[in-house]
Amino acid sequence: MNTSLLPLLPSLATIEQRYFGISQGLIEAVRQGRTPPGVAAAVRASDAWRSAEAGEGPMPDADAGHASAPALDPDSLPLPAAIAERIARRVKARARFADDPAPWQAGDLVRVERIVTPRPGQLDAIMQAPLYALLDGPAESPALWHGWLAAAETDYAGWWDFVLQEQDLPFDPEAAMIQLWNPVRVYTPMIATRVGRLAPARLQAVRALAGEYVRGETPAAVPVWPGHVASRPTLHQLPVVTGSPLGGEDDPRHAYQHLYYHAAEALRLPAQLAVAALEDTPASLPTSAAAFIQHLLDHGRALGAALLASPRLAVPMHDGEPLPKDLIWADTARIRLDEIHADGAGCILLWTLGPDPLTAELHVDGVLAQRHQLQPDHAPLPLCWEPADAVSLHLRVPATGLAIELPFNLDRP
Repeated sequence: MNTSLLPLLPSLATIEQRYFGISQGLIEAVRQGRTPPGVAAAVRASDAWRSAEAGEGPMPDADAGHASAPALDPDSLPLPAAIAERIARRVKARARFADDPAPWQAGDLVRVERIVTPRPGQLDAIMQAPLYALLDGPAESPALWHGWLAAAETDYAGWWDFVLQEQDLPFDPEAAMIQLWNPVRVYTPMIATRVGRLAPARLQAVRALAGEYVRGETPAAVPVWPGHVASRPTLHQLPVVTGSPLGGEDDPRHAYQHLYYHAAEALRLPAQLAVAALEDTPASLPTSAAAFIQHLLDHGRALGAALLASPRLAVPMHDGEPLPKDLIWADTARIRLDEIHADGAGCILLWTLGPDPLTAELHVDGVLAQRHQLQPDHAPLPLCWEPADAVSLHLRVPATGLAIELPFNLDRP
């Protein structure tokens, strides 16, 4: 298929201009002295600045019409249905989340509008346009969260883009697609507001798809079809809506991903500075995730079980900073704690590491809630549970009889 003949909207040039171009707003910010020195120098050296100084004004938008066209009263023109619906969805999302006082939590869709660093002036940069992200779980400190970049351009959806649906409303349409190929850390002082929130089951589906992406398995039989999305199941039979796999060099989604990967540096760089600042703090408390992992290690030692903490599996396109450790059981299973709350709710990812099938059971308040059998080299299994008084994970290797029980809310952090 010649993907270059399929126009996707908005154009790549429009996206590039939004995040990397020089807008009239940026020119005004330079004139008013509201930008860092390096940014101001780059703007003043640009053709856009010279045009603005010469009184030529910014380039008109592609659909703005000709300068000679008569002015039109917006109230006299009906809005296209698609635009009206988009505006209505944004208004509903703002009304729902604008004054939400709850702390950040896994599943939050957030908008970031400005660059903030632990010490002012650490980055000579400015955020040209807002960025959006889905928060997945806390990182090295309460002010740092792991997640993925979110964007609006579902025309560019690929096999590893999670497209939000009606069941996820309300959410801002600017965050309608989760880019699982574009993981980020978010420094929470940069967050302006929530713009949506995924239900636990939907977040579980996102994580399942992210786990499959880490394995890098894209079916060869699926046709390349830019501009189209469709429903499909994950390996764990969780329903998701995604685009098709990327095609050859003429597939515009390659350039799209390149643009957004570099746009996400506006989130990654402040987070890296925040991680570096933690190293300069002599007596910082451990995160709840780290404390919980230590609790499980202590529990394993009391049982005489072979448990150890191990660095996380490598994540493609990750920025290279260290991640919270996973829990390894006897070279048999890997457990990644994604979140744990004081009320007993939480989520994990589970891998089997040995040559034999692994049975996993999740017990909630003494009742079997989930049972799964993982085959060798199986994709990571996401397990989530709601608040409860007692939650435990039972792992067993039927072939050898090896078994362990891990209490997930004993001495809650």
